[in-house]
Amino acid sequence: MRDGAELRHNRAFGAALIRAPGRTKAGAMRDPFTTWMISATTAAPPERVWQCLTCGSANAGVPRGLNLTSTWRPGDAVRLEPGAEPGTTTPIVRSDGEVLAATPPVRLSYTLGARAGGADPTVIVTWDIAADAGGSTVALTIDDLAPCGPDDHELRDAWEQVVASLVRALDMRSRTEGTATEF
Repeated sequence: MRDGAELRHNRAFGAALIRAPGRTKAGAMRDPFTTWMISATTAAPPERVWQCLTCGSANAGVPRGLNLTSTWRPGDAVRLEPGAEPGTTTPIVRSDGEVLAATPPVRLSYTLGARAGGADPTVIVTWDIAADAGGSTVALTIDDLAPCGPDDHELRDAWEQVVASLVRALDMRSRTEGTATEF
């Protein structure tokens, strides 16, 4: 069963992805848009971080209970949808996007929040991974193309939880290297 904070973050995450896109005529971005940067360190090497971000239904780069899938090649589709976690309901509709950049294991960038077919995304997600002494630094940049005012802090909180969960999963796996831990 989900705790109240996780459910609240997933609702904010979902609401932000389905709101009206931040576009004007001819596809120009509406000004202003909001950019958030969140970073953390992990004992895991960049290759393991990359695997954790791009590993199909076990993808740790989105809130728990959601699946993010793609071939992870620039120009290819990205799909975010509720997972099949028993006993839970994730308050989000399916969201489409497009891979903007994929350079294993250092950079992954994609859009989310688009309508079917990938038009008019509301968020650009960029993961930068750098080797660090004893592990990696993971930096997440979120470009919110359709900010919705005072509720935006809930979306930032949801992404902060994603980064914290990713680092916990990576560090747990690093400590139990001989154990078969799946992402």
